[in-house]
Amino acid sequence: MVEDDGPVHAKNALTSPPPLQYPATPSPTPPVSLPDPPPAPKKSSKWENLPCREPSSRIRNQAERREENAHVAFLTINSEPDSYKEMVKSPNKDGWIKAIEKEYQQLEDMGVFEWVKTLPDGKRPVGS
Repeated sequence: MVEDDGPVHAKNALTSPPPLQYPATPSPTPPVSLPDPPPAPKKSSKWENLPCREPSSRIRNQAERREENAHVAFLTINSEPDSYKEMVKSPNKDGWIKAIEKEYQQLEDMGVFEWVKTLPDGKRPVGS
């Protein structure tokens, strides 16, 4: 249980410390001028002894703006098949088959994969 001591007397009260007194700021000293640094040594260049180049005398024409062609659009056609079935029906079938065989041979030569006859228990083949 807390006892009440009654009113706080001035002698027991906390008093704030006196305000801090800072010394007067000295007047700023005038800036000291330093001597200029010596110039950097000039780097030599293989072009420094060439004569000054004259400005070009070529007459520059303004670019032509053809408003009548403002509606022209350029289209690109993706001729790559998205699947093996599309490739087989493509007119470039022979070229695609050669590319597939070449890429397959490169992967095989680098040892990227190996064929397995049976999968280990609990494993599924990767879908294509």
